Amino acid sequence: MKITIAVPVYNREATLKSCLDSLINQTMNSEEYEIICVDDCSNDKSLEILNEYKEKYNNLRIIVRENNSGGASEPRNDAIKEANGEYIFFVDSDDYIGEESLERMYKFASGNNTDVLVIKTRGVNGRGAAKSMFKNGNIEQAEIIENRLCYTLGPVKMFKRSFLEKNDIFFPTDIKVKEDQIFMMQAYTLASVISILADYDYYYAVKHDGNHLGPIIMPLDIELKRIARVIDVIEEGIQNINYRNKVKAEYFNRILTSDWTSFFYERKGWSYEQKKSWMNLFSDYLNNSIDRKVDEYILNQYKYKIKCFRENDLDKLIKLSSFEKNISMNDIVRVENGLILARYAEENKNNSFEEEIK
Repeated sequence: MKITIAVPVYNREATLKSCLDSLINQTMNSEEYEIICVDDCSNDKSLEILNEYKEKYNNLRIIVRENNSGGASEPRNDAIKEANGEYIFFVDSDDYIGEESLERMYKFASGNNTDVLVIKTRGVNGRGAAKSMFKNGNIEQAEIIENRLCYTLGPVKMFKRSFLEKNDIFFPTDIKVKEDQIFMMQAYTLASVISILADYDYYYAVKHDGNHLGPIIMPLDIELKRIARVIDVIEEGIQNINYRNKVKAEYFNRILTSDWTSFFYERKGWSYEQKKSWMNLFSDYLNNSIDRKVDEYILNQYKYKIKCFRENDLDKLIKLSSFEKNISMNDIVRVENGLILARYAEENKNNSFEEEIK
C-alpha cells in the first residue's frame, strides 16, 4: 500500500462528496492507496454519505468515534494508528485534491526518501494559501529557514508513516486550536528529508460560505501554552544550538508577521488591563524561557517590537503601533541612539520614532 489518505469528518455533509470524489478519481490505481475517514460523531448526514461511498469503493474505510473529540487531532491520530500506507496524507473534508496528486506525490517522495512532503496548495473562493516556499520550484531537500517552512504549519502534507511511528509523532490532544503547529514543527525538526512539490496544484483549500477562517481567539494561557510547546519541540529536535536559535527566531518572525498574538495591543474591545495582562504573560515567558541570543536572528523590522515585549512596556508598544500605521516596518533603515530611522518609500525621506529611554 503506497498511500493512506486520512480524512477527519465532522458535520461536512455539504462538502464531503466533492472531497471524496477527488480522492476516488485519481490517476493512481485504487489498489495502491486507501482512504480512512474518521467520523467524529457527526449529527448531520456525513456518516450516511461515508457509508454510501464505502459500499461503492473497496479502498475506503470508516472509523466511527464513540465520543466527539472537539477537534481534528484525535481523528487524525486514529488514522495514523490504523494506516497501512507507506505514506500518510492528511486531507480536510471540506477541501479537495488534484486528479494527479497522489501519483505525483508518491513518485517524488519515494524517489527522494522523503519524510515530510510539502505540496503546493491553491486557495479557492477567497481562501488564502501559502506561496513563498513554492517560488523556487520542486526541492528535493528543503531547509526550514531558507525555504520558509515556518510559514506553512498546516497539516495538509504527506508524511512517511514509519518516520511518524519511529519518532512517536502524533497530534497533541490537549490543545484544540493551532495544535497542528506543534505537530508540524516536530516533524520538520526531526525529519532527515523534507521535500517541496511546486509543479502542480496538489491541494485545493476551499473557503465556504459561513466558514470562519479568521483568527480564533483562545484564552491567553492556552495561546502561550501552544507557543511554548512549539518552542519545546524545536529545543528537543535540533541539537545545534546556533541553528536551534535561528529556527526559534524564525517561528517568532512568523508570530510577529501573521499571528494575532503579537497584535493583541490593537484589539478592539480589549481594555487596557486585558492588554496589559497578555503583555505580562508574554513578557514573562520571553524573559524566562527564550535566550536573548534568539533576538539576534529576529527580522530587523521586528527587533524593536521584541525589545518592547522584553521590557514589558505596553505604552511603548502602542506608540510603535501608531508609528507603524504611517511607516512600513520594511522601510526601517536602522535603530540607533534610541531612535528608529525609517524611510518613506513615496517621499524618500527619513522619519523617526523616539524610544523614550530614561
